[in-house]
Amino acid sequence: MPIIPVQTDPTIEKIKNQAAKRPHKNRGYLGASEIGEQCARRLWYSLNGYARKEIRAEWLWAADDGNRCEAVIADRLRDAGVDLVTFNEDGQQNGFSDFDGKYKGHWDGEILGGLLHAPKTQAIWECKLTKQEKFADFQKKKAKFGWKNCLKEWNFVYFIQAQQYMLYRKLNRHYTNVCLAGGRDMDSAYTEFDKEIAEQYRDRAQRIINARSAPPKISEKSDDFRCRICPYSEVCHGKK
Repeated sequence: MPIIPVQTDPTIEKIKNQAAKRPHKNRGYLGASEIGEQCARRLWYSLNGYARKEIRAEWLWAADDGNRCEAVIADRLRDAGVDLVTFNEDGQQNGFSDFDGKYKGHWDGEILGGLLHAPKTQAIWECKLTKQEKFADFQKKKAKFGWKNCLKEWNFVYFIQAQQYMLYRKLNRHYTNVCLAGGRDMDSAYTEFDKEIAEQYRDRAQRIINARSAPPKISEKSDDFRCRICPYSEVCHGKK
């Protein structure tokens, strides 16, 4: 039986190319969603608008999917009796701004009450979309480390983001929903405020903002796995 060659669909390729060429706008500030990243140099490059690698269409679509899924999960929480606010009167997400607008963060929502385990507790709310294998890993971490410690063990960047939001909103609880694409399954983490680590990473943001030159590299090897996935690796390692 003859082998039929796999054909590339030009329509789909055009869609992907158009998505990848979507202009990347430098936002001009350091985000609380990234301050937990291990490499300070990467954050400094991002803050100062250095050239980055082209973003793949799949990554952009994943972000779009995350925004849609966030609305789905928010509706489910409200249907369960949770008092959840996701936008202010101006139709914008609530957040904070510090260090002359160079450090900012915007949380997905705020729970005013209604969680069955803590009906009167206010908490920052975040929704994180993830892949099947990472979702399974989250549930393993939750079983091993518990509801209040699993976010830190599963994704440290998300954990620091939660701490920053609690610090600036002056709340002691953070409720994270972790879900699969389309909301096919969902789970949660309930994180407590850690003042020491929250202030530590706020101070880190200030140091990066005030740095007049790039912080040290996380590795001198461009093939280090952390550098391979970094959008600024070509700049950092002298290839661009």
